[in-house]
Amino acid sequence: MTLVSLAKSLIADLVSFPMPTIAAATGHVAAAGVMLALAHDYVYMRGDRRVFYCSELDVGLPFPPYFMVLMRTKLTRPGALRDMALGAKKINAIEGKERGIVDKVFESASDVLPEAVKMAEQLAGRNWDRGVYASIRMSMYPDLCRSVGIPQESDEEAEKHFASKL
Repeated sequence: MTLVSLAKSLIADLVSFPMPTIAAATGHVAAAGVMLALAHDYVYMRGDRRVFYCSELDVGLPFPPYFMVLMRTKLTRPGALRDMALGAKKINAIEGKERGIVDKVFESASDVLPEAVKMAEQLAGRNWDRGVYASIRMSMYPDLCRSVGIPQESDEEAEKHFASKL
């Protein structure tokens, strides 16, 4: 199995995971690491000189199709996708927050993980139905789900699930 197919499987697992996910980046986030971070619901990152960087253009590798779908899905602010994919731009954490890529920026690596855990505990405390959470996330990103091989629920199945919750 290649790294590309292993990463695809991991992205599919994250997108279909039945609870919120938070990426806690204490260092640089590059290449497949960008995809891993983007597959989470929230991205927390250390701010001092840390970057998001898609190195594929610089090293002469095309993006696997599902990488591009993930980036199109998550990099929605003007110029973010172009700058990362076609410019191989190194985007620091603060700029990443401004571009909607990073949710929270912290001064030091020692702050990132405890704050991510704190957020996870708050979200877990909501006691949401895990199946419903996964269903909503997957319905938010249908193109991404298709690209990583997650079967799409039919309208009839979705209506059945909805009706069973009433």
